[in-house]
Amino acid sequence: MQRMAIRYYSHGMYSDSVCLLEFLLRHRSNRADTYFSLGKAKHAQTEYADAITNYKRSVLLGLSDIEVHLYIGQCFIFLRRLAQAAAALRDFLTLANADRSYRNSPLLASGQHLLTDLVLPQLNSNTEGQND
Repeated sequence: MQRMAIRYYSHGMYSDSVCLLEFLLRHRSNRADTYFSLGKAKHAQTEYADAITNYKRSVLLGLSDIEVHLYIGQCFIFLRRLAQAAAALRDFLTLANADRSYRNSPLLASGQHLLTDLVLPQLNSNTEGQND
């Protein structure tokens, strides 16, 4: 069933994917990969808070996919929770820089861009505005 849910997701059928993944989790609630997939489907549906909850649950259950931290950071950006976005993106960059397979990855460049060109300047301007 999880393969079918992933197939739905890859074809843009996010609500069908969410339904199947939630069904699977009602019966097997300790599957990190299922929570990760549900997080991606919720993310695609712009349900960012739910996506974060599922991404974090996948990490708590032992998911070792470095990209989950990038996705959490993206969701926090959309929710305008920039300090949390910065923390998640820093986690991603730390893990990705330590993993040789990410050295020339476009995801590494994307994470760096989000942090240095989008999140940190906004955080700094918010802090400067509060000091005036």
